Amino acid sequence: MSAAGTSTPAENNGPDNNDADNNDAEPAATIPPVPPLRLHHVLAMTVAMTLLMGVSREWTRGGTPLDAATVVVWSMLNAVACSVVVFGCLWRRDGARFPSEPGHGLAILAMLNVLVSAYARVAAEVYPPSDQREMFRWVIAGPVAFGMLVGAVAALKLRRRAADSRAWRWVFVTNAGSAACYGCMIVAFTVAWDFWIPWRLAMFFYYASAAIGVAASLLCLAAVYFDWRLERRRSWSHWLVIATGMAAGVLHHARKLGWILTEDIS
Repeated sequence: MSAAGTSTPAENNGPDNNDADNNDAEPAATIPPVPPLRLHHVLAMTVAMTLLMGVSREWTRGGTPLDAATVVVWSMLNAVACSVVVFGCLWRRDGARFPSEPGHGLAILAMLNVLVSAYARVAAEVYPPSDQREMFRWVIAGPVAFGMLVGAVAALKLRRRAADSRAWRWVFVTNAGSAACYGCMIVAFTVAWDFWIPWRLAMFFYYASAAIGVAASLLCLAAVYFDWRLERRRSWSHWLVIATGMAAGVLHHARKLGWILTEDIS
């Protein structure tokens, strides 16, 4: 209680404090998090993996056990990635932010790769390269190379949107570099090598794509380690893409290394 004619500092600042309290009391607009993993998510990914395995089954015929394992794991990765992207679009419609994690961005890149591979597969069935070489060049190889370059640009765009640390940003940068080199290799091998691009330059792009791809996998491991050290919380959608992607990357690099060591490229 204050003396007559005087007031306490709390009384003088009463209106300002009330305004501040009222402002603080207003609920801040929050972005809904990614929903938890539920049964329908698992069922959708299982159906997608079954369909992709059915389409890719003939790739395992006559191949090595490593080839078969690679097809299985890549089907798992593509099924998880496509499912996450589809669910992400639905979450975005409900107000959630997507892509909001590095795994979401890598899922988008994997889905782009699925679309490019599907186009190449269908185009190869329609235009056999042994019958119509020129058509193969411009209908198959050209669009596929363009798709790889689009994937490289998308990786650079997602670097700013989905990556929240320096390590994850470098993962997207190296993925962009690997895709760009692979696209250049396709151009050199099947579009322009009869004109002016020599064979060794095409092999340079191949080796560069492989080396940068290995660097991307190692950087992904480093980014996961830093997330663990800094105790960053990630959703199930992020970890599923990262886990399947790392397994597919190990098998893919093993197959590519085996090809480099056994093939005569001189």
